[in-house]
Amino acid sequence: MKHKIIFLTFLFSSSWAGSYSLDECLQIAQKQSHRIEIAHFDVDIAKASKNEAFSYLLPRLQIEGRYELKNSQRDYSVFTDFGSAFSSKTVGVTTNLLLFDFFSTWNFYRAGQWGVVAAEKNFDKTQILLEEEVKTCYFRYLETGKNLEVIEESIHLLDQQLQTTKDYFEQGMISKTDVLSVEVLLAEKRKARLRAKNDRIEAQMVLNRLLGQELLEPLALQDVPMTAYENHSVESLQKLALDRRSDRLALQAQIQALDARYRASRSMHAPKFYLFGGYNFLESAPSHGSKTNTPDKNWISGGIGMQFPLFEGGKTHSQVDKALAQLSQAKAQLEELDTFVTIEVEKSYLFWQEQFANISIDQAAIELAEENLRSISDRYSQGLVSINDILKASEQLSQSKMGQNRSIYRYHIAYAHLITVVGGRL
Repeated sequence: MKHKIIFLTFLFSSSWAGSYSLDECLQIAQKQSHRIEIAHFDVDIAKASKNEAFSYLLPRLQIEGRYELKNSQRDYSVFTDFGSAFSSKTVGVTTNLLLFDFFSTWNFYRAGQWGVVAAEKNFDKTQILLEEEVKTCYFRYLETGKNLEVIEESIHLLDQQLQTTKDYFEQGMISKTDVLSVEVLLAEKRKARLRAKNDRIEAQMVLNRLLGQELLEPLALQDVPMTAYENHSVESLQKLALDRRSDRLALQAQIQALDARYRASRSMHAPKFYLFGGYNFLESAPSHGSKTNTPDKNWISGGIGMQFPLFEGGKTHSQVDKALAQLSQAKAQLEELDTFVTIEVEKSYLFWQEQFANISIDQAAIELAEENLRSISDRYSQGLVSINDILKASEQLSQSKMGQNRSIYRYHIAYAHLITVVGGRL
């Protein structure tokens, strides 16, 4: 089911050649964003941590060389009489391979794998949030431009009304009070124009920052035609959000990582079995004055070893408690997030629907305000109403047009936020 499509006529003030479309702004912001770059580094860090954990499952190979001085007598002459000492050179290559540690190292590796998944989902979340921010600034800039057009039009009409009022005053048809009333409202409109220009500059700076441009770089944006987005039920959107929101998927991956880390910490209480092997070469030189040469030696060794922690000052036990607490905390956060997501989708959906309904109401209000202004203008020319009635009707029309601009662009902004809270494009 789709909303009935509403077509409204707009003046595309920024549709000349060289202007940016919304999609172009999104692409530029993705390339320029430091947040995207930081999130990408987070993924790289997670992958490096995973690879580091995997390295402990692979064989280790190292080479070691030593040069030693040893005394030839049962005294400490090696420190006082180097002539009584002999030297030895040892070169060895050793290897070590983990056999079984009750899956402690494997679970650390699994925690690293889930850490990568969590980082990738957080990267997706960063992209979605950036997209919403760009859309919000884009539509805000367009809204300020439309409002400025309305105010400029109102000032132009008031200038004409002021001239007409002065002519009537000179003819003695109205009092000076009517002229002053127009001048007062005209001054207020000029103040409103200053505020509108400042709002536009502020929106311009924020969007330029996201695009990586100079803050006051001139912007030319293509307007977005007013068409109704496809409608969905709030229940389907809530289910969709719980299935694919990046922050929720990242938290689920984090829970898996913490669970694996908890299992790994518990296994550290158990013994570890490993294979070892090596090749060594020993070259000995006799002490000074000795006529005996010590033959060189080389040998190959290997076997199975076991390590069992007897006492570590409570370190392993503390690691287990810490991992369990972190796991329980993450599970509680997931339950809280599920409730928050359901409420956030409901609120965003209702606000989106509200803005859609406001568009039709504002369009009707504009038509009524235009008809009212025409009617009062005719009555004013007949001397049946005062100038204040015309000014009031003119202000009502101006406010109705600005209200329509607000509803249209808030409708787009509300839909952009709905996409964010659901977890991506609908």
